[in-house]
This record gives sequence, structure tokens and C-alpha cells, in this order.
Amino acid sequence: MKRCTNNRLVGLLMGLLLAGCQSTSEVSEPTAQQVVTTAAPPALEATPQPAEPSKAELYLWHHMREGFALTEQSHPSIDKERKRYLRHKDVIAEIDKRAGAYLAIIIEQLEQHQMPLEIAMLPFVESGFDPYAYSHGGAVGMWQFMPATAKRFGLANDWWFDGRRDIYLSTLAAIDYLKYLHEMFDGDWLLALAAYNSGEGRVKRAVKKNKRRGKATDFFSLKLPSETTAYVPRLLAITDIVRNAEQYNMELPQRPNQQTLVAIDVGNQIELAIVAELAGMSLKQIAELNPGYNRWATAPTTSNMLLIPQSQQQQLEAGLAQLPAEQRVSWQRYEIRPGDSLERIAKKHHTTVKVLMTANNLRSHIIRAGRHLMIPLGDEARLPPLRLADDKPTKYQVQRGDSLWLIARRYKVKHQDIARWNGLSSNMLKPGQTLTIYTNEPQQQTKTVRYKVRNGDSLSLIAKRFDVSVSALKRWNSLTSDFLRAGQRLKIEVNLTSG
Repeated sequence: MKRCTNNRLVGLLMGLLLAGCQSTSEVSEPTAQQVVTTAAPPALEATPQPAEPSKAELYLWHHMREGFALTEQSHPSIDKERKRYLRHKDVIAEIDKRAGAYLAIIIEQLEQHQMPLEIAMLPFVESGFDPYAYSHGGAVGMWQFMPATAKRFGLANDWWFDGRRDIYLSTLAAIDYLKYLHEMFDGDWLLALAAYNSGEGRVKRAVKKNKRRGKATDFFSLKLPSETTAYVPRLLAITDIVRNAEQYNMELPQRPNQQTLVAIDVGNQIELAIVAELAGMSLKQIAELNPGYNRWATAPTTSNMLLIPQSQQQQLEAGLAQLPAEQRVSWQRYEIRPGDSLERIAKKHHTTVKVLMTANNLRSHIIRAGRHLMIPLGDEARLPPLRLADDKPTKYQVQRGDSLWLIARRYKVKHQDIARWNGLSSNMLKPGQTLTIYTNEPQQQTKTVRYKVRNGDSLSLIAKRFDVSVSALKRWNSLTSDFLRAGQRLKIEVNLTSG
């Protein structure tokens, strides 16, 4: 543009100069020198200005919206769910608050696997992004894995660790499961999502049934459980609100489009307090980012993943590299007793035979009474308040049918300790008696769920299903008899830390 302007200006000046010469004397041919001196100066190249970054480059929610890939759907069930969400004008802000830094991890993994970014909203539909969520059917975690499915996709669930509650590992497992379902249903994401909720077998049977009857086999044409028929529309409704936030007079959160957390392998068993110290973090921060760990230390395995802020990664990795192996966990010196075996000792101390053999340089399983073993044993009292009950002792009122063993099982302590804490001279308890109990269970160890009584249910069946006592069920619901009626709703305090 600048070069063109200069040439026109030079042409105009030359025309005026020639016109002046013609009016006074004969025009002479310009010399070569004259031609050179009157030529246009070289044009200056314009310096390119950097483009303003787009909102998708700046903000995570806008970036996620750019990656939406599911076909937009129109259906009354979606309209119903959308209307329900839109009653809350701060619904997107609330999701952002719940998801926090987890959302960037989920989006990053979905992009790596080339999956629709609408799936990043699935944990909201499943659990509200709550890693401690527990369903009445036994599903646990942000992605709501049932025990069998969790095991199938490599999520550990033992005394040390519940992978269903781990943010990073459960996300990887959910992605693997969804990819498997997507392939099973020939690339139909809605059927894959329905199967994630209600089981692949149920959706396959519904598809086959429609095929036999000559009916359509898309999600909205299938007869599925009511929970599933609402489940997929909920995801489509909330992602439609995000896609068209401006249309609904909403603003997408301006969360920076950057990853702030990183998953690193800290290797063999290590106390979480030591990880926190090496990373320059508080133990509370470590526990908040890693809700899958049940105890004071990682599992006694050769590989343990921990989420930490990226800003602390270099410091932690440098500290781990310099940490002597014998300082990773606290140790207890154990005297071998007659009749002991490595298997029995390992089980008693919640570790493995392999760990005991490695720690004690044993070449065989043969051990002798009177000798000693070093056993990894951390200090649960060092866990942060987030994962511990309040420092104040818990007061428990004895109910009819209670025993020291049942109470100890409920609080995951030894019945001998309860007797010692309360100065009991026998195991006899009286209803109404108050006991003081000190427990290292997480603060959020229970969650209240509502259960609708079905035909054939009894208090004992429900108690067994939720791993609680009949007396507790009756106490929570002020029941004076064992009689139940179908449709009755019960309140149940479910233990979140149980498998």
C-alpha cells in the first residue's frame, strides 16, 4: 500500500515539472543523472503487528468450547435439562469452582486422545467433580467407577489407595473405557455415553431389540432406564449452555488456558509428609490434590503417581533424587514370634511379602522366631486435618445391639483401644452409654445418601448392601420396627473410604 502511494506522488510531481518547462522553452531529454535523482525512493516495509490472542488462546473454557465436536441435538429431554440448569444463572461459575485445576488435566488428556471436549463436562454430570462422591449402587469418585469396572481398567483399590478417587488415574481409565465403548458402538458417542452410565450390555440389548422390530437404533429411540435417558441429555444440555453462553446471557469463566498441575511418579513407597517437605508444600495441599491415598504414605509398590503444582516439580524431583532409600518411610523393628510367617506379618502390617523381603535383604521366605524384621510403618497422626477427623475426640452413644467389635469396625480402630480409651474393664456395653473414640479416618469418611426401598428389601439386605449395621439404619431413620414398605425413603451414612 505504501509503495503505490509514493509512485503516484512522484508521477504527479513529474507532470507538473514538465508542464512548467513546456511554457518557457524547448523540452530537453533528461539525462541519466536526472532520471536517477527523480526516481521514487525505496518503499519501507511495514513492521507486522502481533495479532491479539483469541479468547480460546487465553481462557480454558473458551478453548474447551472450540473443541466441542458432538453433533448438536434437538430433543425435548435436552430442553428439559437445559431449562433446569438455566434456573441457576451461576451454573457455569459453580462448575468452574468445583472443577478447579482438574479441568485442565481432563481437557489435556481428551485432546491427546482426540476425543470431543464435551466429555470434559461428564464428571459434572456424574459427580459434580467430587472425588469423594459415592453412589447408592457403589460407584466411587469423580468419574463414578464401579469396583469391577475400576479393576478392569487398572484402578487399584486396597488399604493404601483407591484409584477411583485419584484425579489423574481415574481420568485416564475413564478415557480408556469411553474409547472402548465408542468403538463398540461403531463411533456413536451418545450410545457410548449411555453405556458408560448403564452398562454396555444393557445398551447392546436395547439396540438389538430395536433392530429386530425394525426401529431406529439412535440413543433417543432406545428404551433405557430413566436414569440413563436423563444422563445423556444432561451432558448435551450443559454443553449447549457452554457453547451458546452469550445467547443465554452468561459469561464463560476467565480461567487461564494453561496447565498448572503435573502428575509425576515418585517411585517406591514414601510418606506424604516427606513428599510435602521435599516439594516445599503443606501436607494439606498434597492431600487435596491426591484424594486417592487412604493412608499416611503411598502404596508399597515401585510406582506411585502424585499430582503436584508444576511450579514445584523441579524442586520435588531434585529432592527425591537425593533422598536415601531408607529415609522414604518410617520403620518399626518387629520381633518374629513362633508361628509367624512373612505372609502373616505382611498382612498384619498392611504391606507385602516383597516389601518385607526387599527391606530386610531376605533371599527366601524362611524366618526364625526371636530374630527381627524392619517393617515400613508411617505415622498416621501426621496426616493433615483435611484427611483426618477433628483433633477433638469423637463421642459415640451406644445403641441397642452394639458391641465393641461392631463399633471398632465402623470407626476402623481396634476394640482393645476403645476399651483402653474409656477405661472399660469388660466388653459389656449398655445402650445410651457414651464412648470416646479417637480415629484417623478422613473427615469426609461418610456421605448421606437417600435410598428408595424396593419390593423384597429388608433392613438386613440394605445394611449388607451398604456395609452398615441394622441398628445404625434404624437410628438414622428413627425406625421403631423392622417393617419397611416399597417406596419408603431411607437416609444412609455411607463410608466413603470403603471399597
